[in-house]
Amino acid sequence: MLNGGNFFEWQASMKAYLCFAKLWPYIAADKGYTAPSDTNDPKHAEWLQNDEAAVGTMLMRIPHQYH
Repeated sequence: MLNGGNFFEWQASMKAYLCFAKLWPYIAADKGYTAPSDTNDPKHAEWLQNDEAAVGTMLMRIPHQYH
């Protein structure tokens, strides 16, 4: 859990978990991994679902006062 003084430890643990869960590409915007532009493409909905899962995973490990 992020507590304000352990950012680097939290960051490393969070990246490791998101990589394990195959969600890291949704966070690592520098990799150019973006949602398909065609909203009718089934992969668009899948991308959005995985992106939300990645963000939700991180938010669960950040106390509410930091949101």
